Amino acid sequence: MPKVYVDKGTVIHKGQAYFRQSLDLTQEEYENVKDLVTIEDVTETTEKSYKDLDVEELKALVEEKGLEVVATGKNGAVKADYVKALEEAAE
Repeated sequence: MPKVYVDKGTVIHKGQAYFRQSLDLTQEEYENVKDLVTIEDVTETTEKSYKDLDVEELKALVEEKGLEVVATGKNGAVKADYVKALEEAAE
């Protein structure tokens, strides 16, 4: 089963909540949530789509992918830092 993108509602998968995020599902899991997700072409995740997400969603993606974020803000990482980490990982 290809990756899916949760675009309608929230999906709880393996104890984690997904909203406006991508995740891998088995065919059986997909059948249970197919009204809440769309099948995603992994190559379609773009810089613009990252910028459309809020900081909490970006943090969740970074954690899911196990990426390191270099903080440039006075009090830690800012939205642009998360976007940069995700963009660099996609290259």
